[in-house]
Amino acid sequence: MRFRLQGPDFRKDITCGDIDTLGAFKQLLEAETGIPTFQIKIKAGVPPRTVAGNDGDSLNSVGIRSGDRLILSYNDIEEKPNQCVSRSQGESSKTNDMLDTGAYPECVPVGDGYLVKHLSISFYLKVIGSNQSAQSLRQLVVSEIIRNPEEYSQVVLGRSRDEYCSWIMEPNSWGGAIELAIFSSYFKLGEGKYSNRVIVLYSGIHYDAVKLVMSLNEPDLLEQTIFPVSDETVVMAASELARMLQEQHQYTDVANFTLRCSICDASLLGETDAQQHAGRTGHTAFEEYS
Repeated sequence: MRFRLQGPDFRKDITCGDIDTLGAFKQLLEAETGIPTFQIKIKAGVPPRTVAGNDGDSLNSVGIRSGDRLILSYNDIEEKPNQCVSRSQGESSKTNDMLDTGAYPECVPVGDGYLVKHLSISFYLKVIGSNQSAQSLRQLVVSEIIRNPEEYSQVVLGRSRDEYCSWIMEPNSWGGAIELAIFSSYFKLGEGKYSNRVIVLYSGIHYDAVKLVMSLNEPDLLEQTIFPVSDETVVMAASELARMLQEQHQYTDVANFTLRCSICDASLLGETDAQQHAGRTGHTAFEEYS
């Protein structure tokens, strides 16, 4: 049997013979890690869940199998590195005695993990097994627009279809709701049609991804980005996360934010001004400044 162990201050791979019971396995873990059997806490699976069972239970019955990555900790020690600022519905803001908030100071606890905001939507594609390049994804958008002229008309695109296709193929062009709709259909993710979904946050000008992590200090170690449509818990947590970010003014007021045209350096105020400038000049590259 083989296992990869991660603890408060160690990571190691171990190999052992067949072990029948949870109690015997805990004894092995004590010998390998120094964590006493009566204090050891084991998380297994993806996403990790705390292993519950009696010492006489078989490993298979408690969800531990050869090849698993196991997260180990002490039962009676508070896991301070995994604390975050959170707000429960109906409660005022509350800070847990934070010594270290890790990479994500704003998060919402969900089960054994934490829901956090990620700066890029593109990492979803890696998680669902897509190795497509950014340019090939732009080409996917163009192909769908060409294939569905009625769904993606000039009215929907805000410009001629040829102009939009040329624009989205440029490396510095940012996609939005249109591209998300195309990716939803292509990767079969979303409410109403499919059994799984992903969650994004909209800041006013940018879509940010949401993911579930098991450790705030090592967010890439174990992460989940695809959730069953039937799971409303994660939706409630995402709404709470959005509320927290909004209260901290982590959004853009599209009516009053200041932009600069990256092509001619014109100063612009708000989304409407930017749209009018783009219509007059054909310039579509903007950057926000304060």
